[in-house]
Amino acid sequence: MVKRMVRATISAIIFAGLAGCAAERPERYIELDGNETVGLWVGQTVRVEMEANPTTGYMWRTQGDPEGVVRQKGKYRYVRRSDAIGAGGKQVYRYLAVKQGKTSIVFEYIRPWEPDAEPAKRYVLGIIAH
Repeated sequence: MVKRMVRATISAIIFAGLAGCAAERPERYIELDGNETVGLWVGQTVRVEMEANPTTGYMWRTQGDPEGVVRQKGKYRYVRRSDAIGAGGKQVYRYLAVKQGKTSIVFEYIRPWEPDAEPAKRYVLGIIAH
């Protein structure tokens, strides 16, 4: 009787652990340099990186409402390529799929103090959440 209970408990623990592993999806990675579409599972995160160099005055800004399909995780961050003065790097955003659906996020490379100027670059990231 005790052996059965021990076996049943061990089986339940192993099954629960495997079920948790199957539900967890790895983070997707996109190096955005044009228009792209990515598929995500609800609960999955995508990391979006774009070349940037704030010493030129330019920065990436997002436009549009992701319609509740995805949610930005934290604030964007800038990762320098080197410690050299004027060196570029990448601006990094992370988004979490929170419900099924389709949406898009527009990224524009702009100088914030030039509101009437056209963006130097404009990329659209389409997201399909399953």
